[in-house]
Amino acid sequence: MGPHTESNYPFDLGTYAPKISSSLGRTTRIWFNRGLKWCYGFNHEEAARCFGKALQDDPYSPLCNWGLAYALGPNYNKPWFRFDMSVEFPTTRARILRLVEFADTRISKDASSLGPMLLEALKQRVPSEKRDIQSIRKCNAAYADAMERIYQKYSEDADIAALYADALLNITPWSIWRLSDGKPTPHSRGLEAKRVLERARNTVAGRNHPGILHMYIHLMELSQTPELAHSLGPRLSQLYPDIGHLVHMPVHIEVLLGHYGTAIEMNERACRADEKFAAIRGSKDFYTFFRMHNYHSLVYAAMFAGKRQTCIDAARRIVQAASADLLQLKNGADWLESFLSVPIHVWVRFGNWDQLKNATFPADSELYCVYTAMLHYGKGIAFAATNNIEEATKHQDLLKKACKRIPESRLVGNFCISARTVMRIAEDMLAGELEYRKGNYAYAFQCLRDAIYKEDHLPYSEPWAWMQPTRHAYGALLLEQGHVNEAIKAYEQDLGLDKTVYRSRWHPNNIWALQGLHECLLTRLPDDLDYLQDIGDKLTKARESADVDITASCYCKQSAWSCCTS
Repeated sequence: MGPHTESNYPFDLGTYAPKISSSLGRTTRIWFNRGLKWCYGFNHEEAARCFGKALQDDPYSPLCNWGLAYALGPNYNKPWFRFDMSVEFPTTRARILRLVEFADTRISKDASSLGPMLLEALKQRVPSEKRDIQSIRKCNAAYADAMERIYQKYSEDADIAALYADALLNITPWSIWRLSDGKPTPHSRGLEAKRVLERARNTVAGRNHPGILHMYIHLMELSQTPELAHSLGPRLSQLYPDIGHLVHMPVHIEVLLGHYGTAIEMNERACRADEKFAAIRGSKDFYTFFRMHNYHSLVYAAMFAGKRQTCIDAARRIVQAASADLLQLKNGADWLESFLSVPIHVWVRFGNWDQLKNATFPADSELYCVYTAMLHYGKGIAFAATNNIEEATKHQDLLKKACKRIPESRLVGNFCISARTVMRIAEDMLAGELEYRKGNYAYAFQCLRDAIYKEDHLPYSEPWAWMQPTRHAYGALLLEQGHVNEAIKAYEQDLGLDKTVYRSRWHPNNIWALQGLHECLLTRLPDDLDYLQDIGDKLTKARESADVDITASCYCKQSAWSCCTS
């Protein structure tokens, strides 16, 4: 922890004081509260440091032993099966069990004491040494059941409600509701979590509680009604200034509602908080993944708002932060390397064909395997869009070969998404663009529909692992060939005006689809005048924040690309 003490801690964690720590001594309580708030903000390494300081002050405290054991374990973004099996999992498992067993030998077995109850529940969270999916699932369910018993006794305690809800969500992380209809997925206890969190958020203690608000956003972002979590955002984003992930979390809802300007502002503050943390603590811990996530999210929101310079600046910060020494840490490349491909998405989005053509490949194509594959995609798109079929075909072939070299362990965005799965969309997109330039329009549109299908069936993540909606290219090229009705359907689906696609796939009021839809409606004059006026008004508003002149939903459209080659 360096020279930092309870009185000169460098991070502003807000004023919330957990009730469960009220029996601890002053210094112990300060460090425990910090640790718990960092847990709620998914910075588990810093949480462990704080709980470690609390244990130095009171080594026999059951709560402090529980806190450290809790911080070391799995979480919503890093379940047990994402722990490295060779060293990380057995080491972490053994350390947690030692903490629990040490506390067992030192503490009272008074059943009315909260600390021992939490420790006893935490035992259920630890799987066998084999760590197979079935044992993990059983442990998660048993832990949630144990937390339910504690919640029944302490239902008025907002921290217990948050910890119980967290246990429930971790039974099926990132898969609480079926995206198709919003019903619970198999094994999900999302309805139970919803009851707990909605009851807690309406209490005085729960109204501004970091864990309650955080968990409720995760619960509702995959649902059919993400707007139910919208009112929480402004509070959560302001209450805990230096917990970057909490500052960022409301963005998950803002983007789903089409509030891209608000999402950009929140992400900017989150990134500044992350940069402050990295400057003080360094970058060689798992929280660096969340730092990359916040940059990624900033780019994503800015892309939908048509703010190219914001995208470029944030993408540059990703490249600076994801250094080679971080990638070479144990599992570092699997978690972080794909973020380096974000600039390629930006260049494709804004039709920056010259940057793509001139970009150089890394010397180590094995370490930078996702970037290498994505750059072949980007170059292929650039050459296809500028009618250089020969070069585009060359990069199509190289893309296919590069994708085969991506290991199964390499991830994109959230923990559950394989880079190989995402790159199949790239292959279909490039095939569609290339066949379109060859004049094979029917086959081109089939390839693009294949890309749309694969994008629609990606596991949910925020941001989505594929950054530019495939319907934007599909609609632009359909319109260019006079297939106006089909293009309208693609744009309405993207905007959420056509409810036949999953709620989480809507991108309301994004400037690109608005531009495409407006173009389509102009071809149908004098029909649909009221609809044209409504879309035109939304497009005018969207243009107010864009920093480039957007003339098509995708710069792959022939009439659009020539203006944006630099």
